[in-house]
Amino acid sequence: MRTQTNAQGRRLKILCLPGWRTNSRILRDQLLLSGLTHLLADIAELKCLDPCQPAQGPTNPIVKAAWPDETDFYQWWYTNENTMEYDAGEAAVDYISKKIREEGPVDGLLGFSQGGALACMCAALQQKADDERLNNASNSS
Repeated sequence: MRTQTNAQGRRLKILCLPGWRTNSRILRDQLLLSGLTHLLADIAELKCLDPCQPAQGPTNPIVKAAWPDETDFYQWWYTNENTMEYDAGEAAVDYISKKIREEGPVDGLLGFSQGGALACMCAALQQKADDERLNNASNSS
């Protein structure tokens, strides 16, 4: 099969954002098991990132059973259970902005669970004229 490229003559680069209290290795395995890595191999590089905050509790028992050797778990932000407010959400957006600049050019974000919510937040913020973090990051490189 012939490798497809984008208008700049390269494969797409997609940053992949894991879910709550998992990590980049777990998401990489999930993408392989789903067949998505193979399906996109000719047109995209999938780069899995670890979330920026250490897990504030144990991972789901099903995750731990499927990946018993994993010991490092992360999350993108914390939930204040008393107020249902989220702490460290801004730090997560800043982290993604930094990673886009470091990895650039980046063509998209793919997220699972909490990582999916963060990908949506980043897409929405990129459309805001008064929030330059992601606009500047995506236009660098």
